[in-house]
Amino acid sequence: MFITFIQNNPGGKFIGPTTVVIEGNSYADILDSAEDYGIYFDGVEEGTDCKCCGDRWNCPSESKMNKNIMFYGKEIDMLKSYIIFGKNLFLNSEGNRDFIIIPKNKNEK
Repeated sequence: MFITFIQNNPGGKFIGPTTVVIEGNSYADILDSAEDYGIYFDGVEEGTDCKCCGDRWNCPSESKMNKNIMFYGKEIDMLKSYIIFGKNLFLNSEGNRDFIIIPKNKNEK
């Protein structure tokens, strides 16, 4: 299953990829992986994101899990593999570096 995380730009700038898709066996596994990659959901509360813009990342509900990779309601199917941060990640077929996909942890079954 996959969840798509879309970054907000508090303070007027993005940090890293603007869209991250994470694969996992469960909602909890995906949220754990998101945190491992630096996605956080409490930036305003922690003081790292401004109150007027809101949190950098919003936590999608479990109902947003999909069997396919989705981006704004469209299925993404053609991907290219790259090594980024020492991990095998994927970019969409247009090579948009702002869109990455983090595959399921090999330790998950």
